[in-house]
Amino acid sequence: MPFLLLSPGEIKLAGYALTDVAQFGVQILNFSIFLGLLIFFLKVPAAQFFRNRQDELRRLLDQSERDRLEGEQQIQELQIKMEGLQSELDQLLARAEHDANREKEMIIQSAKDEAAKLFAQSERDIMQQTQQAQDELKALAAELALGLAQEKIHKQLKNGGQSEVMDQAISHLGDLR
Repeated sequence: MPFLLLSPGEIKLAGYALTDVAQFGVQILNFSIFLGLLIFFLKVPAAQFFRNRQDELRRLLDQSERDRLEGEQQIQELQIKMEGLQSELDQLLARAEHDANREKEMIIQSAKDEAAKLFAQSERDIMQQTQQAQDELKALAAELALGLAQEKIHKQLKNGGQSEVMDQAISHLGDLR
């Protein structure tokens, strides 16, 4: 049944030409029918589309919330690790400083020990050289005393005091017993 025949200039209904107001009413009726059919046929698919889109958006929002929470958790873990690394770095620095101080003390102690050894060695060398010089001086003094005694004896023997010298030597030997 041809209900509406559309032409560029006029609208006819069942063969009669309509006025402008009537034409406008027919256009509204035509649009309403078209809209009704469109709603009737697209209602279920459109509702399904919007439901699916809503579910997808909800799923994406939930996923983004999970990702945000996971990101915050990772940030907290990284901050904890960084704090741990900072405390570990502080411990390493403290240990290095302690080791450096201990090494410094060991070097100082080693230097003191070496200095004490050198001082003791120098002292022994000085004592040894002093003893050697004293021994040389004693030997020289004994040699000089012997030389002087020989000279004195020679003088006395030349002067005729041989018997006196013998008597003195004998008495001296007697005193030593």
